Amino acid sequence: MTIETSTKVWAFHNSNSDEKAELDNIDDLWDHLDNFRKRYSNSVGILIAPDGQHLNLGRSNVMNDYTVLPQELGYVEHCPADGNPPYLAPVEDPSISIGDGILVFRYADELSEIPRRYCVKLSKMKEIVRHFMATNRLPDWIMWEQI
Repeated sequence: MTIETSTKVWAFHNSNSDEKAELDNIDDLWDHLDNFRKRYSNSVGILIAPDGQHLNLGRSNVMNDYTVLPQELGYVEHCPADGNPPYLAPVEDPSISIGDGILVFRYADELSEIPRRYCVKLSKMKEIVRHFMATNRLPDWIMWEQI
């Protein structure tokens, strides 16, 4: 999927509605994530860079077996500007395997199952996004895997 942006500012798009917003900084992004999280449980939003590459961002505490985790975890997926692979996700804890649980997110009104391996603490998600917005690159201080 290619997301077009003709503006030189960062944009945020809710994958489950037509809501879009221009962003000046990460605090604006966090406000949008918090607001749509309250209205659209476990939804994924899309942070669009001025050059078209984007991060899919989500928060969830629900496993696919309906277990509720004590705290939310974040999901980050990097997509190139042309929309073609590779799609990358951070691995905060390499000891967690693909089979160690699945969290459920809502993307474009469809339930998406994401392995726990590719979910990070919200504080780490914020660090990743802050780095990406400041440098327009993925941080090299966390491992990334193609998904």
